[in-house]
Amino acid sequence: MTANGSVSPINLGNAPGVYVITGVTDANCPNAASGTQTIIVNPLPTVTSVTGGGTYCAGAVPTDILVAVTGTGGWTIDYTLNGTPTTASGATSPINLGNAPGVYVITGVTDANCPNSAIGTQTIIVNPLPTVVSITGGGTYCAGTPVTDILVNVTGVGGWTIDYTLDG
Repeated sequence: MTANGSVSPINLGNAPGVYVITGVTDANCPNAASGTQTIIVNPLPTVTSVTGGGTYCAGAVPTDILVAVTGTGGWTIDYTLNGTPTTASGATSPINLGNAPGVYVITGVTDANCPNSAIGTQTIIVNPLPTVVSITGGGTYCAGTPVTDILVNVTGVGGWTIDYTLDG
């Protein structure tokens, strides 16, 4: 290939590849020359999936949030957890963000070569266990008089199921 120009420097272009200079000729004379330059265009890393999360009861271990990525390792994932910016890094895909309760919003990914924006969201919700606050009613009654119902006051989100036994 050849490139021509009337002023220095002479532009050889910007196509990816290895440029090997073998000679130079000016308006008067040719001459041998040597030199190399390389242009490498790396693909941008991407986030291909964000998995994990879910809704759990207190005491259960939530599934880790995992971010699958493309590109050249290692990677850094930029994300927010409940609006607070943070990062996680890893040498292999997927990158583990952990399992703390909250909303995970992926904002970027960087591999060994390039940064890129990214999107993805997962949520971990840990609900408190329902509890019995009080049991009221009952007592001793004479036949024919009204009997007070047994009432169970509970915490949590309705509808509830109360497991109990009667006489046994």
